[in-house]
Amino acid sequence: MRNILLFFMVLTASNKALEEFPQHMEDPEPSEEVEHWREGIEDLVSGAKGLEFYLTDKIKSEKHTCDVKSCAIKAWEQPELDKYKKEPKSYLPNDCKETQE
Repeated sequence: MRNILLFFMVLTASNKALEEFPQHMEDPEPSEEVEHWREGIEDLVSGAKGLEFYLTDKIKSEKHTCDVKSCAIKAWEQPELDKYKKEPKSYLPNDCKETQE
């Protein structure tokens, strides 16, 4: 009998606690620290992509061979790595008549 009474007391207390607990909690807004880290990660990803394009352009330009005197790739000077990091893309010209591989 004592155990049953104790059981109902605990059950009543837990039901009351559940009623007082908000049923729907709104998602909190991201803190400034989270936004700071998000921006840092975006910069890191942009830098990694820029480095990949930089190295790919460098390798392609070094491997490029053609006999065309006015080849834009032979005359091309590679931009600084910072330019690739700011806007990750290939800056290697596509003006050569021979195909690049």
